[in-house]
Amino acid sequence: MPQRAGKRCPTPGCTNPTGPDGYCAERCARRRNAAAHRTTPTKVARASREVRRHRAEAVRAHLDQHDDGMGHCPGYGREPHDVFPGELTADDPVPIARGGDPLQQMAVLCRSCNSRKGAR
Repeated sequence: MPQRAGKRCPTPGCTNPTGPDGYCAERCARRRNAAAHRTTPTKVARASREVRRHRAEAVRAHLDQHDDGMGHCPGYGREPHDVFPGELTADDPVPIARGGDPLQQMAVLCRSCNSRKGAR
């Protein structure tokens, strides 16, 4: 059976074959990814150095408050539990995807609870 011809990049004027994401790997995929990064509110909000520092300070303050050598997760949909300190993440009480401020007061949850919560 003959092999099916590869698809071409959908960018006007580009004749390169497509990659796994549907665009050519040379220039069109990079341009599309850059545009998505600029226009997705959660990616823009978490990109600044100030926001990353704010999130790290929230986790550090939580660890200082619960100074027992282990991280303490208050739990989301389950009992409070101890985790390794590297498993703690800053959680946005009002999700950025729903209009929350990136510099709002942060809650701290473990990765599992933060994933369970999502953008609820």
